[in-house]
Amino acid sequence: MLPYHEIEGSASRSTCALVFSLILSVNSSQKIAETYLTWVLTPMSAFEQHYKPEQVAKLWGFSTPTIRSLFEREEGVLIINHPETRNKRGYKSMRIPGSVVARVAQSLSARRKR
Repeated sequence: MLPYHEIEGSASRSTCALVFSLILSVNSSQKIAETYLTWVLTPMSAFEQHYKPEQVAKLWGFSTPTIRSLFEREEGVLIINHPETRNKRGYKSMRIPGSVVARVAQSLSARRKR
């Protein structure tokens, strides 16, 4: 079966819930059914375009620190912490999926309309 993001137009979450219940009745294994449902409903964000904060800052016309603070607590943003060592300063690498950029842009424009 295709991942949820590929069949989104033709299948709904209720259809996936029906598949979940069928798997439970046939297999009687809760773990397999939950794993399958998670796989089907999880978007494949690992394979979508990810942006550096500098790229989003340039697109939106904001500073990089503003973009970092705006996205650092958003769900789906990848943050890799590189701790400080004796000879090197610590830093964080951030990558922002395109879907998260779109969601935040829509959220900010919705706030502006109020």
